[in-house]
Amino acid sequence: MPSKNSPIIISELKSLNYDSYLCSTVALQQDFEKIATIFLLQAELKKISDIASEDMIGMIRLAWWKENLEDVFLKNSHPQHHILEAILSFKDEVDFNLLSQSFQGFEKDFSEEKKFQKKSDLEDYIFKTYEVFFLIILKILKFPDEILAGKIAKNLSVISFYFDLLKKIKSEDEKASRFFYEGFFEELKIEIKDWQKSAKENNHESNLLVIVKHFSKLINEAAFDLKKIEKSLPQNSKNLLLKKDLALIFLKDLRKNNFDLFQTNFSAKKLSVKLKFLGIIFRNSLF
Repeated sequence: MPSKNSPIIISELKSLNYDSYLCSTVALQQDFEKIATIFLLQAELKKISDIASEDMIGMIRLAWWKENLEDVFLKNSHPQHHILEAILSFKDEVDFNLLSQSFQGFEKDFSEEKKFQKKSDLEDYIFKTYEVFFLIILKILKFPDEILAGKIAKNLSVISFYFDLLKKIKSEDEKASRFFYEGFFEELKIEIKDWQKSAKENNHESNLLVIVKHFSKLINEAAFDLKKIEKSLPQNSKNLLLKKDLALIFLKDLRKNNFDLFQTNFSAKKLSVKLKFLGIIFRNSLF
């Protein structure tokens, strides 16, 4: 039975991350609100770096979440916040050690040196800000195979992170550049000054095309790995693979537009309609 917090959790998740909302809606009814709450918590923590006008403000907001979650898990406090109240109702199913690691990742958003020095630093960030949430959800779903759960979570985190990064590039968000670790442009044979849309150099479009193709390749490889194991997954876990299905539809549209981000529609709502027609979503749930 839905809790009193269910309507606002659903509404906020729809607004902040519609594709995560889609993943939640096809979960079994008893799992729906739990999954939606974890996805919403992640979305709220990710949002801080987008709206904080100063690093100190971002750190204060992040510290608020960290302290209140510690109170919920370690002191069994009853906070006056819908997300925290919802988590309190199933906190025994949440791996708090994993959740704690996420703050180490989000703190990087407000550190003095935001740019990633090495590829391994970026991979660690993706693990802490994306992968841990999929691992938490798989534990809530009582996924039986820990090794396979790790593989699923890793691939889903890669898909989600690079999809979000492509959105940032499309919106010309200057913060996107911090994710291009040292050596990234050399690896792709691109001049650093030429990747941004505002650049006046004639080769801007070709350089951006290389970047978009590179990220699309990473998404496609992760989706392919998930596709190979999809049939072996328990029914209550298959809902998470909608992340993969949305990404594959997005990549199809991107290829149609010659990998031009500015001609491709990122609307998860429109993609969800396509998914229904393809028969990927099997129940109406909350649509």
